[in-house]
Amino acid sequence: MQYSLDYYKRRKRITQNQIIERKQINKNLQNQIDELQAAYDKLGRIKKSNTYNADWVRNNSKKSKIAPNVQWRGKSKDKFDDIIDDNVKSCAKKFYQSIDDMQDEIGREIAKKKGEKQSGIAVLDGLNKTLNWLGGVIKNWTN
Repeated sequence: MQYSLDYYKRRKRITQNQIIERKQINKNLQNQIDELQAAYDKLGRIKKSNTYNADWVRNNSKKSKIAPNVQWRGKSKDKFDDIIDDNVKSCAKKFYQSIDDMQDEIGREIAKKKGEKQSGIAVLDGLNKTLNWLGGVIKNWTN
């Protein structure tokens, strides 16, 4: 069954509008990817620049810094060592782990957005092919 020239012209306008919409969606996705990448990079810089702070906390929590004039012996010394080691090291580890977790979450979202953008590019390619085909049909119809 053959369609009329008006049908093909209408399909061409619809396809052109779909291309414009898809380009805008892809542009928005790229902006989101850029924002997420910037956040990911900022978290990486925070983590890298704060190794000094974590080391400072570990070093200044030693017995000689906290209670320099106390003579440590036996169980008291052991208890103090255990408490300081557990609390300070776990806090520093939790700090880095929380940043790692945030980076992982952002990384997953970046990958998801990149996948959506790739799908959008494939759709856009298909729409462009359809537009070219419709242009050829209209040209043949009018010649």
